[in-house]
Amino acid sequence: MITLVTPPSTFLLDQREHKKTTFHKVLWTTNEVQIVRENINRIPYARIALMLHGRSVEAIKTRASILGISRKGVRFPKRSLNENFFSKPTLLSSYWAGFIAADGCVLSASGRAEIRIGINQRDLEHLRRFSLDVGYDGPIAFTKKSIRTVSICGAHQWVKDLKDVFNIGPRKTFTLHPPYLPQKMALAYSIGYIDGDGCWATMQQGKYLYLIVVGTSFILNWMADLWREAGAKIGIPKLRFQRCWRLSLGCSKAEGVAKLLEDFDVPRLQRKWRVARHEATGQKKEKRNS
Repeated sequence: MITLVTPPSTFLLDQREHKKTTFHKVLWTTNEVQIVRENINRIPYARIALMLHGRSVEAIKTRASILGISRKGVRFPKRSLNENFFSKPTLLSSYWAGFIAADGCVLSASGRAEIRIGINQRDLEHLRRFSLDVGYDGPIAFTKKSIRTVSICGAHQWVKDLKDVFNIGPRKTFTLHPPYLPQKMALAYSIGYIDGDGCWATMQQGKYLYLIVVGTSFILNWMADLWREAGAKIGIPKLRFQRCWRLSLGCSKAEGVAKLLEDFDVPRLQRKWRVARHEATGQKKEKRNS
């Protein structure tokens, strides 16, 4: 004979409360769904979970699947990185944005978001300074002989901010346009750009200084206007096209730009700026350091 034992009323109440609690946890608010939609392809699941208190990573993945959201091919940085470094223009972020505009690579397609900087082995310390400034603890790799590279994958916020704040996007070699920045930030940007795609040169044992910068006509004309409006007496220089657009300033005009930019507290590629400060030994022939 089987005896049925009726559960205590408190047990039944606990069960009902548990079911109610579970049921309420399953419900997603409109705001939560919006957060998932806006961030599913921008930040890792763990970061979304921090924005949705009480939601697990698995729950977020399930909800994304129900909503029909896919993020195939999207990669996020596994290493430490200040993802908001370029969200606001500062002297430091403007300098590095200018450097990336000149000598970096922005990749953004099919869920991919990567920032890559490759420079000569002799400038390794400058690349280390970049990693330090942006809070990146990833490796600095050899990609070609004498070339050291930092590749930051999954940098979705960087790609967005570089475009929105500094007007830097993919395929910039022939399309780069100037950013819209306050004058001080714009001058810091121009220092970074010179360090990436410019050179200081001297002639006649350092007696005469020259500045040569290459890029799009848009960015070079903007820099010339910027320096002139900031007080450098450079007139209206003409650009020359020799496989690419070139801006060349000589003697007092180059000296004027060097003086204008000398007091900015930004990293700088020192081997170039030693020439601008006449600290390098001049030769009779023009010496370039690009």
